[in-house]
Amino acid sequence: MSAIIRNHTRAETPEAEPFVYQKRVRLILGILLRQDRALDMAYLVERLHRSQIFQLPVPQAPLYEWLQRYAMLHPKTAVRLSKMCPKQDFTLHHSVIDWMRFPDISSAALDGFVWREVVKNRGARLLRRSSLTYQERSQSRLSPEFVQKMHVFAILYARETRFNCLGRYNRIWRLYKVLKLHQAAIHPVFAKIMTLTGVILPLLEGRLVSYHRAYFLIELEHRLQPDLALNVRAQMERLAVTSARLLSQKSHVVPGALKITEHFFEVPLQHGKPGAPTLRLFARSAHKHTVPLDSASSSNGQAHIPWLLYLQGGPGFECRSPQSYPFTKSFLDKGYGVIFLDQRGTGLSSPITAATLKQQGNVEDQARYLSHFRADNIVRDAEAVRLALVEGWPEEKKKWSLIGQSFGGFCAVTYLSMFPSSLREAFIAGGLPPMHEKGPDGVYRRLVKQVVKRNEDYYGKYPEDVERVKQIVRHIQQRNMDGEQAVAPSGGVVLSERRFLQMGIALGFHGGIDGVHDTVLRASSEIDSLGLITRATASTICTSGGGYDTNPLYCILHEPLYCQGHPSRWSASRTVHGTPEFSLEDALNDPGRPVYFTGEMVFPWMLEDYSELQEMALAAENMANKMDWPHLYDVHALQQNEVPVYAAIYTEDMYVDCNTALETARNIRNCKYYLTNRIYHDGLRSRMDNVVETLWKLRTDVID
Repeated sequence: MSAIIRNHTRAETPEAEPFVYQKRVRLILGILLRQDRALDMAYLVERLHRSQIFQLPVPQAPLYEWLQRYAMLHPKTAVRLSKMCPKQDFTLHHSVIDWMRFPDISSAALDGFVWREVVKNRGARLLRRSSLTYQERSQSRLSPEFVQKMHVFAILYARETRFNCLGRYNRIWRLYKVLKLHQAAIHPVFAKIMTLTGVILPLLEGRLVSYHRAYFLIELEHRLQPDLALNVRAQMERLAVTSARLLSQKSHVVPGALKITEHFFEVPLQHGKPGAPTLRLFARSAHKHTVPLDSASSSNGQAHIPWLLYLQGGPGFECRSPQSYPFTKSFLDKGYGVIFLDQRGTGLSSPITAATLKQQGNVEDQARYLSHFRADNIVRDAEAVRLALVEGWPEEKKKWSLIGQSFGGFCAVTYLSMFPSSLREAFIAGGLPPMHEKGPDGVYRRLVKQVVKRNEDYYGKYPEDVERVKQIVRHIQQRNMDGEQAVAPSGGVVLSERRFLQMGIALGFHGGIDGVHDTVLRASSEIDSLGLITRATASTICTSGGGYDTNPLYCILHEPLYCQGHPSRWSASRTVHGTPEFSLEDALNDPGRPVYFTGEMVFPWMLEDYSELQEMALAAENMANKMDWPHLYDVHALQQNEVPVYAAIYTEDMYVDCNTALETARNIRNCKYYLTNRIYHDGLRSRMDNVVETLWKLRTDVID
């Protein structure tokens, strides 16, 4: 049709055969009117105007009606046409601004026409154009039935697009803003969309979209209906996680009257995504082992003993056997059954190593795989395990308790954000996260001061180690230059001075200063007497630096665990390089200045110095530059928290900043905490009785 118009308007002029030309214009307009070709009609009008024959006797009443409808859906083109048409002959410019005021267009006709455009254009054009036009009007003539149709369309459009890109999120959001102009009329329908029968949750029920893609819309809805959005979010999380599949479990009795059960579960790599690959999870549970006096009097069914989940520190470390933890017996005596879960990627839970990561494909595939091993998915795994363990239990007994140490405390706060209704209580020891931080930069700026302080404490206690440390560093540098240094037992990686300085990670533990001194004394003595550092001492140095070869996730995920929408980009390295106290060259050249050890930090050079990390270097770099990390904490939900939380905060903590932990504790409703300067970060292990009993007093005692 456009070709016909172009041919007719170019082949002939009105001066040559005006009657024939007018007749053909009427014919074309009639065809266009019958076929609902508003766009071609507008094109014809434009050509007529340029030919200076706009005053021809054409059927103007229906033309205006159609052009008004065209202006509604094509406002930018309509503005261009209105500027070309004289106001006394064509009032299209009024249609652009006041298209809903025209008396000759009924509400039913308008609804019908717009709805046909919705169906024809699959909504993409309508969402883009209606948002421009509707928002110019504070009052609308749209019927309630049409508004409801728009809601139905939103659901259909969301199903069709499956939230595949941010642009489609924005289209749906623009539609919501349009409907917001009709708040009084559409509020019940709007609320319905934000519930289980609306746009997002039906997608989850049908497993058409993973929950975190729908999360974006919920975040935006916080501004409009925060309480409703939070309720929907909680239901979204529940729909995304289903019970883990129990593969096997075997029980054994170990010394100490403990019954240890070994569980294997299967969970999806991405919860809520249909057809996702699966992971194998491993957990050990501990109960008291009792032998009844009369076997006939033993219960036929096992009592529903409340569960306590231990969340291991890390990231990237597995759990030891329950009898290895000093607090196990304490909690068993209090009436719990304790379960120790190897977090995904660690221990026997689909462990990540250089060899297993290669199986995932190219570097991008490997990085994408690694991105699913943070606290949010660890928590979803735990929730899936809980559902499996309490299957068939009475509803009131299905909740469990948490105890989190260090990174395990971070996971506990994520659990409080995502599944609060699954929790009875939470105990946190040295692990309240910086939930307001978007990345690790602010974290390391605060923690580096504590690392400096612990170095000062170390050299204050052992001033003779100032020269010993410099001697060791110079020796390592010289032997490496000569190519004679004994290799560390980690697979052929040369012991470097920067690996030696990583021993400072132990300075924040009970006995850590003394342990570092012992290793320094041993290495210095060997250099004096033997002229070298023995392999045994090199082994001690390498293994005390953090275990990055045996637990590579500890390096790869250490900084991303802080990220919420921002990349890490080797934050600790940038912070240390900007801190003059850690300048190795300046310290070696200044006789009175000590060489400072680094703390719990990861650096890009580790991808060269650790053999296991060498093979994962490209994927690790990809992770360090990843920007689209999802949020881990729901601040609004935590401020409304109903789950009792009991936390231990250590003022001398070198790994979790005390002031940040206090801020987090004050932002979690129902959180009781105690502050102490007598316990370091590993208090749950080294000062178990003190920490556990104090947390228990917070649970059982009251303040008048």
